[in-house]
Amino acid sequence: MFIKLILCAVIPLLLIVNQFDSIEGVKIDHVGIRVLSVPSKNVKNVKVFNMTNKNGDRTFGGSFTLLRDLTNNLVMNIKTYFDRKGKIIPTPVKMSPNICEAFEKNTLKLRSIFDSSNLSDCPIKAGSYKITNWIPDENEIPSMPPGRYQVDFTFVVDNEEYATFRWMGGIVR
Repeated sequence: MFIKLILCAVIPLLLIVNQFDSIEGVKIDHVGIRVLSVPSKNVKNVKVFNMTNKNGDRTFGGSFTLLRDLTNNLVMNIKTYFDRKGKIIPTPVKMSPNICEAFEKNTLKLRSIFDSSNLSDCPIKAGSYKITNWIPDENEIPSMPPGRYQVDFTFVVDNEEYATFRWMGGIVR
């Protein structure tokens, strides 16, 4: 369910750092997410929303329309960058997790997105979808060095690139 993650800026960061142990006291400082490209003709009306709820919490959301059913072969190609005083430096962390497997196993409690959307398990059917006021569980954030990060993530279905997004923010303790 690649689109489930498109609109949730934190998920790519969480999947990237899955190899680290979780620790208490880590927070995500969400700056924003934006669409870089949508080359596929199988998805349209892709929008992302950087929001704050009435409690002052940063939330994520968005909407999109799929023009065809997706298979379970949904992959997210992830590239991470560290922002060192305005200079963007590539990190060695690159991954390509299967999104359907991550949701099936509830990796990092990702299934919580279902409570904030009209999405369901893979394979996802053609149609219009919306995610509103989704907040990731910060207790599930694995340990990473504090600092500012940029994460580019490209969603691929059956070797076709659907969309690329950029999340910007940081890890603070």
